[in-house]
Amino acid sequence: MRELHGMRALGFMLAACICLVILGYAKKGWAHDPYTGWQRPDTGGSCCNNDDCRQASARYNGNAWEVLLEGEWVEVPIGRVLDPSMAKNPDGMHHVCVSRARHIYCFMPGEAKF
Repeated sequence: MRELHGMRALGFMLAACICLVILGYAKKGWAHDPYTGWQRPDTGGSCCNNDDCRQASARYNGNAWEVLLEGEWVEVPIGRVLDPSMAKNPDGMHHVCVSRARHIYCFMPGEAKF
């Protein structure tokens, strides 16, 4: 009986080690895959540096898009709005690529649903 218990414990430890190794090699950017092909409409180059893109609350104020950043509505510069026909929206929601200093690199409007 003790041998069976010991084998189970060894199997569990081996499985845990394998999981830790896999997690250690996982790329941080895997969650950012939908954004990696987005190109900045104003200057070219990537919108994404693997940690600055995410879903966003957004609204159109009649003249420009605004995104909610840290509780404040911030206007998206017109040259930063992506054309949905040129870039793939991963889920139909609004998305923004923005620095910690709230510099907006790209904004993807969501799809209208009626």
